[in-house]
Amino acid sequence: MKYVRRAPGALSTLAVAIALAGCNGPTSSFAGAPAGAPSGMQSAAHVTSRTQQGWLSPATATQPLVYVSDNSASAIQIYQQGASNPSPIGEITDGISAPLGNFVDRHGTLYVANSGNSTVTEYPAGSMTPSVTLSTGLNFPISVAVDRYGDVAVGEFAQGAILEFPAGSTTAKTTITLLTRPEGLTFDNRNHLWAAWNEGSSLQGRISKCQHFKAVCRDQGIAEGQSGGLALDRAGNRILGDLTNQVINIYAPGSSSPTRTISLAGHYPVKFALDQHEKTLYVADYNSASVLLYDYASGTQTGTISSGLESAWGVSLSPAAKPGT
Repeated sequence: MKYVRRAPGALSTLAVAIALAGCNGPTSSFAGAPAGAPSGMQSAAHVTSRTQQGWLSPATATQPLVYVSDNSASAIQIYQQGASNPSPIGEITDGISAPLGNFVDRHGTLYVANSGNSTVTEYPAGSMTPSVTLSTGLNFPISVAVDRYGDVAVGEFAQGAILEFPAGSTTAKTTITLLTRPEGLTFDNRNHLWAAWNEGSSLQGRISKCQHFKAVCRDQGIAEGQSGGLALDRAGNRILGDLTNQVINIYAPGSSSPTRTISLAGHYPVKFALDQHEKTLYVADYNSASVLLYDYASGTQTGTISSGLESAWGVSLSPAAKPGT
């Protein structure tokens, strides 16, 4: 696999339909859709062609930012952190095609998993044009995570694979096929890769800790409804979305039972991110085409981001919380 530059453009509707059919999921035609998901989720990966590069307001250079994957619009919408139902202060469209998960590294570089054209595009801070497009060998990526050294992990739900790339490398060093239908990915501060994945026809959610670049993973003994997003706080608590039961469970290190639960009745925690002060959890919810803000300590909803969004399938923050082990 190599990094190549690719001109922006939308994948044909037929190609997307083929990609969706390849998921073979028992509950939905779309990778990641839980049982009983709304009809909007079934068709959310349609591709809207965008030829413009988007726009950035001066505020994006000075404010903490929220990046939201708008799958339906084939765009990344940018907002100010901490504002009450803010309007967008920027939009990225160049190279974006039906985006799902996204991630911002410690340098402020944005990585986007594009399901529509099977790429991961990289945008340095302040850029609306991808500096690098990772494409060869990718097939419907759903999530992306980057460690502190710049190593990249890409999750492919339909293919049942996680691909790991050393920083600056043009070739995937490791492909993990031990974890079926991976959904959420993150790295801890010791460079272990954590994956939320699903097994069996019921898509039972699991979580595993993998040795980086070794394709050796250890199940953590956690079993719940279909896995959604995954994050770690600085204390090493594992934050795991349960799409089936519409909750986010927090597991203490070493525990297979949640120490507390955040209820999201009527909403699906498909992806989420914790701010740098660990005060607010930003949850992308495709069901309401919005990002829901929750007080991380109490689980109380404190706000919503919906202005300018057609859908919300992924969210990341700059800056974000620093994960522990």
